Amino acid sequence: MLDLSDEIVIIPMRGKKESLNVSVAAGIVMYAV
Repeated sequence: MLDLSDEIVIIPMRGKKESLNVSVAAGIVMYAV
């Protein structure tokens, strides 16, 4: 999948979280734009 992507976005996280819910990640990206 990464080879097919135009861009790869990394959201830095503090603590022991390994992943974010898709809706939370989308909200963070939209807020940053």
